Amino acid sequence: MKKLYFVAMLAFAATLNLYAQSTKSSVYKINGPQVSQPLPTIMMEGLPPLAIFDLNDYFSHPDDEPISYSILSNSFEEVAGAYINQDIYLIIEYQSAGQTTLNIEATSNGITISSKMIVGVLPFIEGDYAVSDFESFELQPESFWNGADESGGFESGLGHFHNDYNSEFGSWSGWAYSNKTDNTTPGWFNQHSAITGQGVFSQTSEETGTYALAYNPQSLKFSNPSAHQIKGLFVTNTAYAGLSMKYGDDFSKKFGGTDGTDPDWFMLKVWGMKNGVASDSVEFYLADYRFEDNTKDYVLETWQWLELSDFGKIDSLTFQLSSSDNGDWGMNTPAYFAIDNVYIVSDLAPEVVTLPNDINLLFGNEGHSIPLTGIFTDPDDDDELIEVSVLDSYNQDLISIEMVDGNLNIIPVNNISESTEITLEALSNGKTITGSFTVTMQSTVDVVENKLSEISVHPNPASGHFRLAGINQHDVVDLELITLSGQVVLIKNNFNPSSVVETNNLAAGTYLLRIITISENLWTKVVIK
Repeated sequence: MKKLYFVAMLAFAATLNLYAQSTKSSVYKINGPQVSQPLPTIMMEGLPPLAIFDLNDYFSHPDDEPISYSILSNSFEEVAGAYINQDIYLIIEYQSAGQTTLNIEATSNGITISSKMIVGVLPFIEGDYAVSDFESFELQPESFWNGADESGGFESGLGHFHNDYNSEFGSWSGWAYSNKTDNTTPGWFNQHSAITGQGVFSQTSEETGTYALAYNPQSLKFSNPSAHQIKGLFVTNTAYAGLSMKYGDDFSKKFGGTDGTDPDWFMLKVWGMKNGVASDSVEFYLADYRFEDNTKDYVLETWQWLELSDFGKIDSLTFQLSSSDNGDWGMNTPAYFAIDNVYIVSDLAPEVVTLPNDINLLFGNEGHSIPLTGIFTDPDDDDELIEVSVLDSYNQDLISIEMVDGNLNIIPVNNISESTEITLEALSNGKTITGSFTVTMQSTVDVVENKLSEISVHPNPASGHFRLAGINQHDVVDLELITLSGQVVLIKNNFNPSSVVETNNLAAGTYLLRIITISENLWTKVVIK
């Protein structure tokens, strides 16, 4: 009996062993492909035009069974085309700026799995710009600045970024900057990371780059008070906001809901402002789940370009975030976003149109007035906004200068013969240009005859009158007769050169005759009575 029992037990054990082997073989046969490492999120400027990935680096089979690949979907083919080459290579062709999601399918032994790859294409920006790229800030690796030093903000390029820090609660609002690379840790404690984990053009972990973060609606102003044209900037989500939308958290819903069909969205709106008035606005979706084709739904996980050039000349930008996910206390989606590389158009300097002619003045007269309009122009701004000033390099012992009602008044202050240069400076939108002209003073005791030696006075000395010769008799001129001390004793306006100048009422002595024609001020010979 015991022998029969022992034989039966051996048979049962053998059966169990066969079953185990059969089960093991069955499990082995149904093994399929696995994701050995996640497909990367890539960002390219479109150069080079192709990217190639060996999909066997991202999928594997436990027993090295062959795997076939296909592209299940490409959310935005206009951004990047994609195809499989030689059964294992994923070829991506960059088309236009934007973000697309590729769903790659791997099949082996009749079993199929899929993994997604996010592709961001960035435009190549050309031109003369002042760029706020935040790279001049000194940060230790994996660190950030959020205003804890209570300095109130920072500047990069032409941009001024305001910060409010609450030392009591250790919290901030406004702008911060960071080089953190953690784009996988969810929650508020990772509020200082961009979801890209790097700056806009950083291609390696050794060059993560620095970027700016914004919390709550904020404005971006300029480091000088002038108006400027902004070409645009790059924008993306922060890790805190992006991960909360992808997966949900204690405060925010998972975008798309449980079945992925909820029409959720997260939007950044930007206004261009000038003197407190909005010139225009743009809307940019940081996440959008409103598509009928749910393969197009996305949370922005790459840097993308936000074109702002249609705003024209502005003095600030205003930002505002809104979301489809709202509760009793307002928006549930974390009110954060990140920017990098703000391109501000480099303003052209004003130019000289025409400078005043060199001027000759005699001590004792009322001076000379020059209109300032039309001397300078600004190629890309309103000429009425040009500020003209006089540099103090001129001889202030020789002349004084007043600027009244858009005119430059030059007044002699000393009875000496000397020249000085007046330099005008035009300021427009932080750019300047200068131009100069010469003022020559003639002393009343050191008068030299002028270049028009053909003009003569006769008779000279003049007992009761004199005439002019050498002037076209049809010209109309103004005359002034001036004593050597600078006193004007005779004025003839609109004088006909063919007429005589009466001197009977003048005291005997030496006088200077000033002849003013329609073209310039002229001095002639000394007149003696």
